[in-house]
Amino acid sequence: MGIDTSGLGDDETVIVICSIPDYEGAYYFLEKHLKLPKDHNMQELHWLKLSSECRKTVLEKFKLVLPVCCDGLLVIRTNALIRREDKIQNLFRNLIEGCFSGYERAPKQKDLRPMIKEEF
Repeated sequence: MGIDTSGLGDDETVIVICSIPDYEGAYYFLEKHLKLPKDHNMQELHWLKLSSECRKTVLEKFKLVLPVCCDGLLVIRTNALIRREDKIQNLFRNLIEGCFSGYERAPKQKDLRPMIKEEF
């Protein structure tokens, strides 16, 4: 599981939660097949540190990259991290709960959504 945040100005944040089944395999694919460089510490890839050419490659190959690198992706745009008073783990849990609430009345989603919620 990977979690990352990025600020959108002073009052919003994007939180990305990704279910990564094999992070080493994902890095191998991104490095060997897409020729994307890791950061200077050789630890991970950073979108902001990628050249415009590398970013273009990721976006062009996104439909290929996504299923190879992760099982699930949840992106939440929120202001909940700004001036937060709650514990961070409670904040994330509440955000995820909120993304999956209300599905009980949707017939096609009734069985699928609890499984997806459990994954995150």
